[in-house]
Amino acid sequence: MSRTVLLVEDSAADAALVSDQLRRLQFQKIVIVRDNSELTKQLALPEEFDLIICDLMIPGVDRSNPLDSFDAIHDRYGEVPKIVITGLHDNELAADAIRHGADEFVAKIPGWQEAIAEVVRHAFVVAASLAWMIKH
Repeated sequence: MSRTVLLVEDSAADAALVSDQLRRLQFQKIVIVRDNSELTKQLALPEEFDLIICDLMIPGVDRSNPLDSFDAIHDRYGEVPKIVITGLHDNELAADAIRHGADEFVAKIPGWQEAIAEVVRHAFVVAASLAWMIKH
């Protein structure tokens, strides 16, 4: 079974580093979306994902409401584990992202790319726990 990731990230360097970490976790297919127009097209496709990693501040996103694109992702992919990454170091935004359906929130501080593997593992634990709680 092929494990697939939707990676929403405009920085080619960050996308490459995250992709490398994901391949080490045995994700075989990584679809990279670099701006909001590409994201809109991707959301219309029937493709399904096992994980979504989303940078909030991609080109074309309304800077006054950076969670709009994430909300569209959450509406389309519901129960898929989702990790929000951003260069904004804002505790309120982190809390809002979790309230909007993110399983994890990662600020882009030095070393964040290397920590992504552990964050991915934890996101799957959180998603599985939530799914169990909803069923019981």
